[in-house]
Amino acid sequence: MTEVRQLRPDPARRPHLGMHAGELDGNWYAKYWNPVMAPMPEHIKEAIGLGPRPPPLCLSPDSAATLSGTGYGEFENGYSLFGDGTMHIATLTHMP
Repeated sequence: MTEVRQLRPDPARRPHLGMHAGELDGNWYAKYWNPVMAPMPEHIKEAIGLGPRPPPLCLSPDSAATLSGTGYGEFENGYSLFGDGTMHIATLTHMP
């Protein structure tokens, strides 16, 4: 069984939650920034609310090719924390 290490935020670090007005001023790509975002889908809110899932459920980078298979996998939405400090995130994203 893989041990899940709890990651704790650094209290000295200020979180950066999104872009701030004027942050892109002067950059050539600023014209492409669109601050209007769609609301977070309910299935993602539910996945976040569950907390970290066991790492064996999360698809490893070496298994990414299986995503092209038919149907849905066991772990479509959520995240796992690994003992080496990495985090894997899975989100089923509908692209119109």
